[in-house]
Order: sequence, then structure tokens, then C-alpha cells
Amino acid sequence: DFVLVSVAERMSVRIRKQDTAARWGGEEFLLLLPETDLEGGGFLAESLRAEIADSDYHYKNNAFKITMTFGVSSFSQAEDIEQCIKMADNALYTGKRLGKNRVILSESE
Repeated sequence: DFVLVSVAERMSVRIRKQDTAARWGGEEFLLLLPETDLEGGGFLAESLRAEIADSDYHYKNNAFKITMTFGVSSFSQAEDIEQCIKMADNALYTGKRLGKNRVILSESE
């Protein structure tokens, strides 16, 4: 829980008022970024990924690093929100297969 809370706090200060960050599943987050294209979403994801990876985290006298993999999609690529989320999820798992700690932009299906 410490890791999830730490990451959520970092995300909340980086997103705009109209954006939404939510926990999605066990260890996943969903960022909804209205009026943001695929490249803009990818830029935010990469800056978050780098900031999180470059930071030291401390818990109960232990220091450690966190890495994150992001899958990014754009609603303009999808027919509906479910497909948009599925595309982001597919991109996420592609990033994990490629070695984690990266941002993958979805391709149109």
C-alpha cells in the first residue's frame, strides 16, 4: 500500500484539474486526460515514469526504487471507452513483455 499511495501522490500533483487518476485493478492506475492526444498522454506518462524511477523511496528504514510501465491510448483511436481502455491495457502488457519501466503508445486496432 505504501508504494501505491506514494505513486498516487506523485500523479495527483502532476495532473490538471480536469484530469482523473484512479486505481484500476490490483497494481494499476488509470489516468483520464480530457482534451489530450496520444502524444500528450505519452509525454505525461514518460515524465511520470522518469520522475518515479529517479526517486528514492523510504519505508521502515529501507530505501528502494520503483519503476512503472505505462500503456497509453487515445479516445480518438477507439470506438468507445471500453476499447480505449483495452488498447491502453494491451500497450501496457507489451511494455511489460519488452522489459518494463517504459511507456508504450497504443496502435490503432
